[in-house]
Amino acid sequence: MRPWPEAFTTWTRSGKPPVKITLKKVSIAADATGAPGTTSKLSDGTLAVKCGDGSLLLQVIQAEGKNATDAKSYLNGHPDFADARLQ
Repeated sequence: MRPWPEAFTTWTRSGKPPVKITLKKVSIAADATGAPGTTSKLSDGTLAVKCGDGSLLLQVIQAEGKNATDAKSYLNGHPDFADARLQ
């Protein structure tokens, strides 16, 4: 059985191929800044993506071909993911 909700997006890094991100769990609560589709590191170290109205708190992220990890750990390994623009 697949977890729900689940969404897919890509994140293009300069000079590298796109990375597929699987959002395994989301919560509607975070107060991110920026344009819709932009990720933000919040003051408590969590990660959110800005939506048209509000934002989503990212709890678990899985890069293509990798194991799922919590968002804080993903951000520690990919600090440039904060303030990234998702496609």
